[in-house]
Amino acid sequence: MADITLDFKDLTAKRENLVFMARTAESAERYEDMCKIMKLLVLYDDGKTPLDVEERNLLSVAYKNVIGTRRASHRCLSVDEYKDNDWISQYKSLIEKELDEICQEVLSLLTKTLVPGVRDALKSEKEEDAQGRLQEALVF
Repeated sequence: MADITLDFKDLTAKRENLVFMARTAESAERYEDMCKIMKLLVLYDDGKTPLDVEERNLLSVAYKNVIGTRRASHRCLSVDEYKDNDWISQYKSLIEKELDEICQEVLSLLTKTLVPGVRDALKSEKEEDAQGRLQEALVF
């Protein structure tokens, strides 16, 4: 299977292209591809541009669906008839490992890129507001 990250490197020239491809991946129900595209979008310009509402929703949909399918698989394998089967236990462990990796990926995007970016933007807005109020006070 080809790595979509490599195939879409040229799309990173514009955020709009990544958003378009994420919407397309969603329409095609290719949620793993959608996660990779959204990761590129989050890391676009080193995360300096916060995601807008649509982009946040696309990120949420991508990871929700990728995690949801694995959770459903894990639930199916957790029924009583499979409890004593070693092969099923190993398969469940594989699914659990995938879930852990996906969750760690999205948590990393949030904690290392998205949340700090929003904090910086809010701090900058507060400083601009304070300067604006100070200037207004000095003018009057």
